[in-house]
Amino acid sequence: VAVRATEASAMVAVAAGVRTGAGAAGLAQLFCAEPVTAVAGQPYVLRSLSPVATLGGGHVIQPVAPRIRRRDADAASQLDELRGEDASRRAAAAAWFFGFSAWSALDLARDARLTADQAATMIDALTAQGALVELPITSSRSVRLHADVLSAMGGRVLAALDDLHAASPMLPRIARRQLVERFGYLDDDALVNAVIDHLIHVDRIEGDANDIAIAGYEPKLTASQRGLRDRIVEAYKAAGFEPPDPMSLAEGDAGSRAAVRQLLDLCVAQGELVHLGGALYLHGEHERRLRTEVSEALRRATQGMTVAQIRDVIGS
Repeated sequence: VAVRATEASAMVAVAAGVRTGAGAAGLAQLFCAEPVTAVAGQPYVLRSLSPVATLGGGHVIQPVAPRIRRRDADAASQLDELRGEDASRRAAAAAWFFGFSAWSALDLARDARLTADQAATMIDALTAQGALVELPITSSRSVRLHADVLSAMGGRVLAALDDLHAASPMLPRIARRQLVERFGYLDDDALVNAVIDHLIHVDRIEGDANDIAIAGYEPKLTASQRGLRDRIVEAYKAAGFEPPDPMSLAEGDAGSRAAVRQLLDLCVAQGELVHLGGALYLHGEHERRLRTEVSEALRRATQGMTVAQIRDVIGS
């Protein structure tokens, strides 16, 4: 391939459905054996090495392109936009191909056939239209994304979270780290967390830095699980300030013990129980009464209270 004064050997990958031969035209990717400098719209010539002969030529659409699968309809559609005359649509298509990579106005100018000033203006215009989204990654790092790229990634995150809900249907929320680990192949936990934060911001996910759930998710319990949950709540309500050992509520087998742990988490999330730490839980009514009675006793005490005195107040 020859671009201006630069020549390099290259492998040609023809797009699906493109005929080759004299007079034929279509899309192809060139994979050069060494770096070649080019910008969108620049002409190039293809020559064979042996015998030396001109095979054809064309114009560069994407100077820095990812490998595109032959039957990738979305990529083919965006390539059509890059070939078009509408500067705004070319710029949006170039941003789509940038994906999650960091890029600048100069990168946009190179790929969308714009001047540097035009590219800077186009970024502002596309952002105002909602076609570009500024996604904060860390306090010192952000990335501009095509809205469709962010939407597609958000869809993958929601699908993975839905799978985690299906694997643990009794849990009201999923540990956020579990979801992030699903995308370990990206090697960018900060990016995945930023997408999760975006989904929380637009009300597709509920949660915080520790636990999350699909917005509106309700735990799915079988009849026996609902019965066990009710027995757990009643046991803690009846126990007052002397709560039972959680595992004493299980029916003896490992599956029942695991169910009790999950149901305790559910009861805490729903506000019926309060987790005080370790294996210690209180019914919500008793925990509120405990705080009220201890607060009143401390207010009346002039020199503080010992643990024994606090136990006398709550009768334990």
